[in-house]
Amino acid sequence: MHSSCCGRRTRALSICHRRECPLPTHSGHKRPPVAFVEEGTHPSLARVSHEGASMLLLILQAAVAQLPLNLTCGGGGTANKAAVATVNSYGSAHGSVGTTPFGTSGNSASTVTTTRQQSFADQVDIRLFAGDDRIRLPRTMLPPLHGGSDGWFKLKNVTADDRSIRASAGVNFMNNPKVYIDRLTGTITISGKAGDFTGQCQAVDPQAPKKF
Repeated sequence: MHSSCCGRRTRALSICHRRECPLPTHSGHKRPPVAFVEEGTHPSLARVSHEGASMLLLILQAAVAQLPLNLTCGGGGTANKAAVATVNSYGSAHGSVGTTPFGTSGNSASTVTTTRQQSFADQVDIRLFAGDDRIRLPRTMLPPLHGGSDGWFKLKNVTADDRSIRASAGVNFMNNPKVYIDRLTGTITISGKAGDFTGQCQAVDPQAPKKF
């Protein structure tokens, strides 16, 4: 004999707490045992719920993931350049001590460092979301002391969404220009101690055939 729950119908289903109940057929033979989930949960609903959660997880992962992006941005800006100037001065003094007159004169030179602005037009290249985020900055914007390799600098603190991409270029420990890219208009702006740059970007396929 089976448990008393067998033969009862609850919510149009025979529900046993994780027990198996044979269901009779018209021929009198017994069907193979059927396992049910916890009372109150339809097996098909449980399966749909699990599949829905898996699909939602995949969608969220796809939304977060960013495909590799190569950008070429043409534009221009203004670079802050250090200028060194030498100032020459001439001085003289005359007078007397008691009844003895005296006079003296001489030249002196001093060095003064100032900043001048230099306009330029150049190209910026950017590589993103491939494990090595980096940017090639115009040489005119680079200070005398800087890091990087062949004009390329590491992009730090990269944040991206559907609208924009933000990052900082690691030029040196004191100079980290801010990079902003508008993903809708393709506009890029770079601003820092060494100067500013504004341009228009377009995506480049690194696997595209050469034009010439």
